[in-house]
Parts: sequence; C-alpha cells; structure tokens
Amino acid sequence: MSKSVKLGLVLVAVCVIAGAFVALSAASPKAVQATPVIGAKTVPLTDVLANRKLLASTISYGSPWVNLPAGQTPIDSPLTFKCPTGHTCTVSVEQFANFGNNFTPNSRFGFCSTLDGFGMSQPVCSYQGELLSDGNFIGGSMTQNASGIQPGLHTVQTSVQLDAAAQLGIYSITYRLYTP
Repeated sequence: MSKSVKLGLVLVAVCVIAGAFVALSAASPKAVQATPVIGAKTVPLTDVLANRKLLASTISYGSPWVNLPAGQTPIDSPLTFKCPTGHTCTVSVEQFANFGNNFTPNSRFGFCSTLDGFGMSQPVCSYQGELLSDGNFIGGSMTQNASGIQPGLHTVQTSVQLDAAAQLGIYSITYRLYTP
C-alpha cells in the first residue's frame, strides 16, 4: 500500500471518529440545572407584561464626545408621546452609553429615565458600573419600564448620573410605547 493511500485511510478514519463524536454530543445534550442565587427575588407574575401592542418606537443616538459634570445630566432631548384614549400605556427605555476621560478612582455611572419629570424606576438613577480611572472608556446598558400610564400627552427623557466628571462618547437610546 502506498503512503498516500495509508494517509488517505487515516484521514477518513479521523473524519468518521470526529463525525461520530459530534453526532453523539448533539444527540445527548446534558441537562443544565441553574444554581439558585441565595436571597434572589422571585419575580411575581404581575411584574411580567405580556401581549402588549407596540404603538411606536423612537431611537435617539449620537456621538457628541462632550464633557459631563458630576451629577445628573440629560443626554438626549425630551420625547413627547401620546397614550391613546381608552387605553393605559407602557413605556420601555433601553439605554446604552460609554464614558471616559475620567481620572477619579471609585467613580460610578448610571442611567436615569424620567417620565413627566419623575423617575421611571426605583432607585431613579441605577448605577451600572464604575468609570475607569485611567481615562479609558467603558460602556453600560440598562432597560427601564413604566406601565399603567394614563391617556394623554407625556414626556420621557434619559439622563446619566456620574460621581465624577467624565466624557460622554457615544449613546443609543430606544424608546418604545405599548398598549395592552
């Protein structure tokens, strides 16, 4: 038998064994059992909003590369929407932003969404992480929701909360309006 024929047979055998291994792995998946987190809150069914109809969505985004002071600062313009008569509404706000040029250790950043001037969730500004103190940029994201909104005109806006001054690099915010 020539060397090329022997090499070919070895390659075929390796392929058959590898194929069998892949097939057996796919055919008998292992059950994954989640380990409960001690003290974790179980979400009651009343906190789950199902079968909502999307009425509108708006995306606010930019790359302003502006310096922001410590404290709470709006990062986009207020958005006005109308909850239709005869319905209550739900607003969902998905936020992402990145921050840098901070040199103060142990400084946090977070998102704050307001509906008609009041916080959409408690705490109003939820910290997402710690700013990097070496000047590099770090990003974070969060979703905030408010339901049971009465018919009429309402305004929603996103701000950031910073423990120390930092630069806002880019941001993207998606606002969604739903009815039951």
